[in-house]
Amino acid sequence: PLPPALTSPHCLLVSFAVCFGHNQKSMSANRPVWVEDEAAIECSHCSAPFSALTRRHHCRSCGHVFCSECSAHALALPRLAYSSAVRVCSTCFHLHSLLALATAPATDLQRHALTATREWIELNLAEPPFPPHPTVVLAIECLMHLAEDPDAAAQRIISHCFALVTERENYRPHTVSAGALPCITRMMCSSCMVTCANACAVSCRLAQIDSLRFSLVGSGCVP
Repeated sequence: PLPPALTSPHCLLVSFAVCFGHNQKSMSANRPVWVEDEAAIECSHCSAPFSALTRRHHCRSCGHVFCSECSAHALALPRLAYSSAVRVCSTCFHLHSLLALATAPATDLQRHALTATREWIELNLAEPPFPPHPTVVLAIECLMHLAEDPDAAAQRIISHCFALVTERENYRPHTVSAGALPCITRMMCSSCMVTCANACAVSCRLAQIDSLRFSLVGSGCVP
């Protein structure tokens, strides 16, 4: 589901304009692996069963399969080497728009993006089915951009969001691969006890993954 702050007409209009005018930096040059048609028996968003009348459509951003209504948006994705507009699902469309808001120069847009990111994470990571990892990586990238805001309240929200994401073990490697370790390290040094505690909890969860421990030691997240 999409939070109200993310679906307001004002947010969508501004996001749409900013998204196409913003040259997004690629955090990962790899396109997502597409779910096989045979493995998709229903829409990943609305659960409508596929049939001769309800066709399958792949979202180019997350690689999952959707019905036509749930993948009616189109975006250019230069980060994935799609220079022309391609089909994306509703969730990825809104998260790409949210990422554009997070990197916008206007502070009010960034604060709106922070509210919407928190609401999306709280709505979608509370219980299964959980969203595919490419969409969560978009939310992580939003948090990383928004973490540049030194405001103490913003830092508390961001650390809270990282804590929610890393509660799910399968999202922990993607938190690291998205480049979030320096951000988490900075929050561990925060004078705010809540922010510091959240960041420490995140680093401890990431340190449980043996294959990531070298990266965590190098970043200063764990001793």
